[in-house]
Order: sequence, then C-alpha cells, then structure tokens
Amino acid sequence: MATTSTTNASKCNNNNMNKPLEMNVGSYRRAHVSNLDDGSIDSVTARKFFDVGLIHLFAFHHEEAAKCFERCLQLCPDVTLAHALIAHCHSPNYNFFGESYYSSFNPANVEEFPSQVIAERHSRIAAQSVMSDNAS
Repeated sequence: MATTSTTNASKCNNNNMNKPLEMNVGSYRRAHVSNLDDGSIDSVTARKFFDVGLIHLFAFHHEEAAKCFERCLQLCPDVTLAHALIAHCHSPNYNFFGESYYSSFNPANVEEFPSQVIAERHSRIAAQSVMSDNAS
C-alpha cells in the first residue's frame, strides 16, 4: 500500500490572507507579470499569490486559483493578467459539477462559483487595461 505525504495547507481565502496555499504541485513561476514586479512588500506577497494561483489553474483547481488571484488583486489591483485569469477560472469548463454553467446562472448571487457576472467583470477590466496600455 502506497503512502501519501501531506503538507500543511492553508487556503487563499479570508481566513489566511497572507498564507498562499502550499501544495506539492510544482514550482512553476511566470518570468514576468506586468504591474506586479516592482519590489514592494505588497507586490512580493501578491506575486506569491499569483504564482500559487497559476499552479492551481494549471492543476484545474479553478476555484482555489480564483481566490489566489483575487488576493493578488487586493494587494496590487493593476495586475491585468490576474483579472484575465479570474475570468478564465469562472468560465465554463468540464470540471464544473451540477447544472450546466449557463442554466445555473443567478445574477442575484455573484458569490457562487462559477459566476458569469464575475467572469464578465474581470474580463472587461482586463480588456480595458490592455486597450489603455496600447493607446499610450
């Protein structure tokens, strides 16, 4: 019988705001993320949340990834890629359980996951940011 090792895990949620989830899923790190690598304390912490969120996204843990990207944005609100990836996390994919994505839409409850409202809002913010960067 194989044994599995466990790690001390803390979620990317409001209860553990400064502890990114630690799972043994690798150490991938995107080389550069615009508006995130300025060296400030907030951006260093935000970068940790971004990187952990990216690992979760690649591991198809979309809900946990979205929480990490949201925490990143609380610390550094101008990270366009975090907005785009939150939209991606809330977009339809084969991992969602229950009713189909579009038939379960409830505009009154934007806190549920996945949420078309959240996906659309972050998608719009990311697109506006990219367009304003290209205009200047």
